[in-house]
Amino acid sequence: MAQAKPIDAARDAGPKAPSAPNSPAAAPRDTPHAAHFDGLPMVGTFFFDGTPVGGNATYCTGSVVRSKGKSLVLTAGHCANGLNAATHSVFVPQYQFLKIPANQPWGLFAVGDVYKDPRYPNTGQTGAVVSDLDFAFVTVAPNSRGAIEDVVGALTFTTSTSYDHNVTVIGYPSHAGDNSQHKAIRCDVPTRRLHGFRQMQMECGGYHSGVSGGPWIRGYNASARTGEVIGNVGGMGGGGDVDWISYAPLYGKDAQDL
Repeated sequence: MAQAKPIDAARDAGPKAPSAPNSPAAAPRDTPHAAHFDGLPMVGTFFFDGTPVGGNATYCTGSVVRSKGKSLVLTAGHCANGLNAATHSVFVPQYQFLKIPANQPWGLFAVGDVYKDPRYPNTGQTGAVVSDLDFAFVTVAPNSRGAIEDVVGALTFTTSTSYDHNVTVIGYPSHAGDNSQHKAIRCDVPTRRLHGFRQMQMECGGYHSGVSGGPWIRGYNASARTGEVIGNVGGMGGGGDVDWISYAPLYGKDAQDL
């Protein structure tokens, strides 16, 4: 787990101008930067093998969402491709770097079935319609403590017709930049529409590779461990081309049907 490489490593392949029209290549001076923190119980990271990036264990971010079976985790569509290619895969809620599996806060949960929109390709993305579908769900088996929703709580999967929200965006970035301890990050930011796409956009630095699938949460209640997840890091460019601009599909009928 400590040697994992992110499935969305292309995000940190080198400096590129963001894909959004008329956006500057460098972050404006007043752009906020994500803060490291100890994470949330229902947000974690995946580890899996046999992926398209060379056989090393890789990861994305995911969040537990309420479901009848109490076993559902939300992530990105391009993360689902890696999970589908894996021989072994687990989800680790509130992952703690360098702790052995037995010492992880909530244990490990084995990934079962993976669900993505059938129109989303097995590799890459082409066009606005496809990147608008960059979301997926996986089921995880109970561990010795029980079903994952009973153990860590869950967010509420929420559709929306508006692109303007105030959200908390959480992810597990790679060791890039100042994150040598692979800690979770969060940023409380407003969102707006990504022109020409059914996607939201936010600006906050520190979202390096590994954050794909991370939830965009509206109204998180720490004591109740509840909140509405209205998006996940994904969409154009696998969620973003630079660390300070990230995208998320807006959940509509396609996401609700899935």
